Amino acid sequence: MATVLIANDSRHARTTLRTALEASGHRVIDVLHAADVFRAIQAEPADAIVLNLSLPGMSAIEIVRTLRCDGWSLPVMVTCIDLPAPERRELDSLGARHIEMLTFNAVHIASSLSLLLHHSTHTSAA
Repeated sequence: MATVLIANDSRHARTTLRTALEASGHRVIDVLHAADVFRAIQAEPADAIVLNLSLPGMSAIEIVRTLRCDGWSLPVMVTCIDLPAPERRELDSLGARHIEMLTFNAVHIASSLSLLLHHSTHTSAA
């Protein structure tokens, strides 16, 4: 299965999401800070990234923008409680998916990520 990098400043969210993704057969790397995202993918490239919208050091939008400028085209999913329209449009323009949830739902994120990875694999193969 895929290697997924999780970046979330909530220990509970990282642990819960790790459990759900590993139960789906994915290998998981998790980090706390924005800067760790870049270090982690340089050390061990991931197949996808799941980011919390707000991370210590940089927003998810800034992370995705930097990844795209650096040539990384891997699937990115951004989780948040509420995503204002301008941020939604920017994430869309950067090719990132977003999931808005009132409560953190790791199973929903894991199933959405599986669909994103499946779509990405089939789009790349075409």
